[in-house]
Amino acid sequence: MQSKIVLVIVCLASCARLAGQGWTTPLMVNRPDTSEAHMQACMVTDPTGTPWVLWSGGRGDSSLSYSKWLGTRWDTERSLGSDLPDVICRLRPRMAFDENGRIWAVWNNVHTNNANDIGCRSTVGDTWSNEVLVNRPDTTLLHWFPHIACGGGNVWSVWCAGPDAQTLWAIYASRWDEAQRCWSKETQVCPRDSNIVYWFCDVAVDRQGLPHLVWCDDRRFMLYYSHHDGTRWTEPQVINDTHVVWASPWASPHLVVDRNDHLHVSYTGAVTRAQHRDVFYTRYDGVRWSESWKVSQDTGYDEWYSAISATGDSDVWVAFDRQLPPSNPEVFRVFATHFDGTSWSPETRLDNDAAYYDIVPSICQDTQGRPWVTWEAMTYGSARNDIYCSHYRSSAVTEPRPGLPARCGRLRLSVSNPCARTARLRYFLDSPGPIEFRIYSEAGRCVRSVSRPSVPAGQQAFEWDCCSGSGERVAPGIYFCRLKEGGTEETARIVLVEP
Repeated sequence: MQSKIVLVIVCLASCARLAGQGWTTPLMVNRPDTSEAHMQACMVTDPTGTPWVLWSGGRGDSSLSYSKWLGTRWDTERSLGSDLPDVICRLRPRMAFDENGRIWAVWNNVHTNNANDIGCRSTVGDTWSNEVLVNRPDTTLLHWFPHIACGGGNVWSVWCAGPDAQTLWAIYASRWDEAQRCWSKETQVCPRDSNIVYWFCDVAVDRQGLPHLVWCDDRRFMLYYSHHDGTRWTEPQVINDTHVVWASPWASPHLVVDRNDHLHVSYTGAVTRAQHRDVFYTRYDGVRWSESWKVSQDTGYDEWYSAISATGDSDVWVAFDRQLPPSNPEVFRVFATHFDGTSWSPETRLDNDAAYYDIVPSICQDTQGRPWVTWEAMTYGSARNDIYCSHYRSSAVTEPRPGLPARCGRLRLSVSNPCARTARLRYFLDSPGPIEFRIYSEAGRCVRSVSRPSVPAGQQAFEWDCCSGSGERVAPGIYFCRLKEGGTEETARIVLVEP
């Protein structure tokens, strides 16, 4: 006879059923029109957790626009402007916020004399500063694919550059010098190799203000890492085992640093000698890089670009685009998946059917840990590109959060919120047997798991000390406890406050 579980949480006041969680319907970020392209979006959150999006647009990618989330809709898009009249193209913009809420934006300038440089502007109060070049201006190198990151009071930018568009061969980095109000002289991070193209780089800055850098090459299937130790850039280190996983020549690695200063990287690659691309993930805990996990499900399709966000080792989100079969090669779709420290959740498709070319996703998390994803989409029957966005929400929808049970039973609750130091749970078993408790954050991350191999029948109690599996106290917020016995599951909501 299957046991019946009655679960009682001492810290809750009224009966509740855990509402399903899911992704919102994609919402257009830019103003719709038929004459301008909206492409290559970058999404970040400001210090208050508000998402912002920056993208290139206009005719021939000749302008930059940005917008922020107003709580129910996107603000009217605004232009970043330009101080350089000879710029004909402004590509691949990136944006970051420093600790003071100052916005930093970088992009690729293409001049009428065919020189390429990295432009930058930042906010001073409510206005944008004059445009400055991150790199030292020259007429021999083309500077491409800039990224920017802030942390510990420092701002760093990285990019690749080479003698022409076909042979981009070096990775460069520069730091903003606030005293001099300019960018420091660029440093070449990787060794020069006339036979290897080093490109597609990304940067993250830790709480000490030190930058970390990843990039790939075009022919050896390697993913590289270096960091600045306060004096110099360390010798580049290959972080993927090429006997197991090849980094794609177009790996487009993305790098983030979490709240513990651990590094997380997503990149496009392939199981060695496989015939299709997948998305892979690796992390660095300050000592060593982990093996590469395969993120995308093995469908035989190609994945091209990915983006990553993480608050910790057990709360990682990756978004990526997938190219559909060769019979319809121009169709791309955007997906997202969550890593709880053990496994990846089933990937969820985010885009709708309004477009056939959904590519180049960007992802961030707000202060509640909810992921936001934006991407570029080309509408069916037109040449118009637009920017769309979806985020994970807390409302009654049909699909559950990653890691939470698909079915949640009714819960009879007896006492009031909030919980401070301990959440005491009472439950009842009709017959003895094994049980399992799992505590989830509101974002769907499993923070604690406890199994009891044999529990007697009758009224029982379980106390959660409000700590994670590693013994660290979790942050205040909303949590969910799932109790599983046999084929029966019950779930309760916990409100945790500062003690």
